[in-house]
Amino acid sequence: MTADALGVAYGLHTVTSWGASDIRLLSVGRDGRTVTVVDWGQLGDFGDAPVKAFRKTTVTAVNKLH
Repeated sequence: MTADALGVAYGLHTVTSWGASDIRLLSVGRDGRTVTVVDWGQLGDFGDAPVKAFRKTTVTAVNKLH
């Protein structure tokens, strides 16, 4: 699987009324009929999100399915 075959990656930034800020990354990768979902989250915003490493992790996860 290549990074281009990753499928879909989403970033979600939430801020509560009391000021807490969280970032979450979700991706879906597919190899044939097998699908995997990778989820990552921490306190912070999009500047704190390791998008490149997250995409690489998703590709690695899909490659290890078979």
